[in-house]
Amino acid sequence: MCIECNVSLNIAEAAQADATRAQIRRLLDRDLSEQQVLDQLVTDYGPNILASPRAEGLIARTASWMTGRNM
Repeated sequence: MCIECNVSLNIAEAAQADATRAQIRRLLDRDLSEQQVLDQLVTDYGPNILASPRAEGLIARTASWMTGRNM
């Protein structure tokens, strides 16, 4: 979720959403695992960053869509 507008990151248009998506890309480029990315986002922004309770594959599917990489 975008912490600025409270909209899912895949559709949010706020500047903060762009910054968060860029952060996710950087973390993935550092080869962090899906769990490590989630943990880092929660550390940085708190649990409200998660759109729903932790689910298997959520970050992988979103990151794959955002970057065009097959994960």
